[in-house]
Amino acid sequence: MKYNWNNLGNLYRSIILGAALAVSPAADAKTQQPVHNKIPSTATAHSNIKHGKEKKEKRKQAVQSDGTRAEKDDASQERIMQYLEHRKRYQALPSRGGYVHLTPANVSAYTLLECGKMNGITASGESVRKGRTVAASRNLRFGTELYIPVFDPQNPEFKKLPEELQNYLRESGYNGFFEVNDRGSAVKGNRIDVYFGQTRRARHYALNFGRRNLRIYIIN
Repeated sequence: MKYNWNNLGNLYRSIILGAALAVSPAADAKTQQPVHNKIPSTATAHSNIKHGKEKKEKRKQAVQSDGTRAEKDDASQERIMQYLEHRKRYQALPSRGGYVHLTPANVSAYTLLECGKMNGITASGESVRKGRTVAASRNLRFGTELYIPVFDPQNPEFKKLPEELQNYLRESGYNGFFEVNDRGSAVKGNRIDVYFGQTRRARHYALNFGRRNLRIYIIN
């Protein structure tokens, strides 16, 4: 059988041309978008930048307003610097700079009524002092000073406590600064136990305070 190769070539070209014409511009427009439409305008770019800055600022404010997450608290740092300056000036002690670090702690309160040491002598051999003594684990050596903002009437954190407890702490002379000079069988890890006194009234407020997850400053 003889083939006409010229006719076959023409037929092949016709098939190819027909397939190309079958793809209409309308159908192609649905799947292909002009490249320039994918490039944001200058106004859109500025809007995105502004929106990003607003989101970043909101996250920053959220962190600063949350006492458990805040890495830096200006009010607390100012109080610490005032304390160190006072100690240097009036107690003839060298300034040791700012706080060493900010750390989470599980803070509770205790009195002599439940610890069984009515003589008031701490594990370090010193007498307990209301508004100053705290018990901590061996992770913190005796003499380590702490700043706990929630016990400082000059710190905004103080106002988060019940008003009745605020009054007790004010009249008892609490200022947020403590010294580690006691231990406790249940005081382990990041536990901090703040001494509240030796009366039933003190015990009432110790129970009122309960146990709280707070951020504390270790300042030496």
